Amino acid sequence: MAEVKKYFWLRLKRDFFKRHDIQIIEAMPNGKDYILFYLKLLCESVDHEGNLRFSEDVPYTVEMLASITGTEKSVAEDAFKELVSLKLLEVKEDGTLFLPKVIEMIGYETEWAKKKREYRDNPRTNEGQSEDTERTNRGQKKTLSDKSKRKSKSNSKNNKDIYGEAKNVLLTTEEYQKIKDKGLTELIEELSLYMASKKKTYADHYMTILAWGRRREKEHKDKVVPQNQFNTGYERSNNEYDYSKLIKN
Repeated sequence: MAEVKKYFWLRLKRDFFKRHDIQIIEAMPNGKDYILFYLKLLCESVDHEGNLRFSEDVPYTVEMLASITGTEKSVAEDAFKELVSLKLLEVKEDGTLFLPKVIEMIGYETEWAKKKREYRDNPRTNEGQSEDTERTNRGQKKTLSDKSKRKSKSNSKNNKDIYGEAKNVLLTTEEYQKIKDKGLTELIEELSLYMASKKKTYADHYMTILAWGRRREKEHKDKVVPQNQFNTGYERSNNEYDYSKLIKN
């Protein structure tokens, strides 16, 4: 199956510039340049869940960041230090940069949703050139209406909500309900805390939780021993399950 193309964007809340950390930076010498530098880094990382890296083998340097953001080197160096000190930017052990606020600011739409929006916003699609054209357009509109009804359910699945203690687990309403039905909601918190503490990222949080759930079920079955006069059939109870074994780095 072909990969669904997605378009990402950054959602700024109306009170973004009233945040205390942003006001502190803006009040500094060259503070407005620091804010612009930060916003450009946010945009660069938006389709990588907050991570920034030049390539698999080469992490970004401050000089490289200055170049791609069009910022003077000295300003970029000072801005980098201030962002790190205020926990708006983190440097992982392998040199990867991570902007933790991005997870709360991500928005996206699929290729189909983009085309449908562009079609809807184009006034020419609603103009009839002639009687024949008008009849053709009516047929096209009916077809698009039928497709829209079918696709609206699909598009609603792409709107993901934020879950977990660290607010970093992204799931659709349908995915969350399936996890709940399977009795795996506790794994949402496990995944959230694990990603936050280890600075790990996963491409699909729903599939990760399902994989952990299957691994838990397999390990639970492995714990079952034949019943005899000396045991009840289980080595440990469900309440004593060791969730740390689900996590493989």
